[in-house]
Amino acid sequence: MYRPEMEDMEELFTEAQSHWLLQNATCRKAGSGVYRIDNGTEAFVLKRITFPLSEYAYIQGAVRHLHARGFHHVPVPVVTQEGTDYLYHKEFYYFLAPWLPGDQADYHNIADVKTAGRTMALLHEASSGYRPYYYKGRIKWGELPDTFNRKIRDMESFAQRARAKSLPGLFDVLYRRQVEQALTDARVAGQGLPLSYGQVNALEERRGGFCHHDFAAQNLLITGEEVANVIDFDYCISDCACHDVASLLLRILKRNAWQLDAAMSGFLAYQEVCSLSAAEKSLIYHFMLFPQDFWQAGFAYYVEGWVPREKLERRLDLWQENMESRRMALEHLRREWRLVC
Repeated sequence: MYRPEMEDMEELFTEAQSHWLLQNATCRKAGSGVYRIDNGTEAFVLKRITFPLSEYAYIQGAVRHLHARGFHHVPVPVVTQEGTDYLYHKEFYYFLAPWLPGDQADYHNIADVKTAGRTMALLHEASSGYRPYYYKGRIKWGELPDTFNRKIRDMESFAQRARAKSLPGLFDVLYRRQVEQALTDARVAGQGLPLSYGQVNALEERRGGFCHHDFAAQNLLITGEEVANVIDFDYCISDCACHDVASLLLRILKRNAWQLDAAMSGFLAYQEVCSLSAAEKSLIYHFMLFPQDFWQAGFAYYVEGWVPREKLERRLDLWQENMESRRMALEHLRREWRLVC
């Protein structure tokens, strides 16, 4: 059985040179399943595809759609001489794309935060009209209320399991201590959705488009221009743009000790490109209020079971440490946007 961690880089590189007619090039490993190829004048990323080809078609279709719509800050796959945009090598597929320049964004840096907000808005504008073939797990229109309700049931179930243990571990003790507040936030978020979600989702679904869904600092490459390069579309989904905006604001808040100023700078930069309605602001707020990190820790511990216990205990420790700061930041945001919840 072929194991990708034992990948023969030289053999893979030789095949890539042949399929993409790369001459006088060198190759070096740049991460797990990721390689950088240089030929003296250009640099490329060769990356393993970790999805079925039908799902990969959704992802790369989204990237090509952005480029065709004028958003050129994305790694568009290079077509092979056989006319495909992938290479098959020992049970795995790989794609080749230009290696985009730039330094990883720092969400503690206000200039980078503003660039992130503007870049996301321009990406969302360019995503308009993307209507791919249906792929389960990527097309999320209308699913948010059911998703919130399912995760609430998950947290209730996890709490029951934690309380039922005669010899609970530290994670169980921490979970029992924190779950009621998390469930309160989750229920408020879920109950607030009908006021905004149906309207926003209907408009967004008609418009088409998608979320990057992983606007982490390492996926945003700052070049000194007003727009950054955006990489790693592995998690992109067809869903309301508010989902992306809420996730970005949470990332910025976490990086800045839950102080709202930096996050608002990113939001205002987004607003300069894409003006958001009161309903969209309400949806963003309820996205942010839902305790996604807390749910994820419980799911990893009680369902998945492969994440080290100590790591998950630390995540709950951090959740407890930040609970009050998080609450104050979200309440400040609610007042700033004059939301009635």
